[in-house]
Amino acid sequence: MSQKHERLRDPGLVYAFVDMEPEPPVVYVVPSEVVADVVAVAHQGWLAAPGKAGRVRRDTKFRRLRPEYDYLVEGFEGDWLAPYRDRWDLLGRPVQLPPAGLESRER
Repeated sequence: MSQKHERLRDPGLVYAFVDMEPEPPVVYVVPSEVVADVVAVAHQGWLAAPGKAGRVRRDTKFRRLRPEYDYLVEGFEGDWLAPYRDRWDLLGRPVQLPPAGLESRER
């Protein structure tokens, strides 16, 4: 993911993350608002944690969304992703269409 995913907060946008390790695979359906929050907080936690040999990490546009983090991600500790497992009901949320004349939005 990238820095732009911190800003993508659309009630009609959900992400489906697929864990291919178990058999059968597991799907997590996560609202964009939650993804935006976790990638922002996780990135700040990553920056605050020491890098290799205790070095200070440099900021990048790259973002990671993980089921568990090995550094502090306040509000997304432990198995934070579990409540979104098989949450297909979130796909039934109302979709807000862009105003007429707008053909595309930044994604």
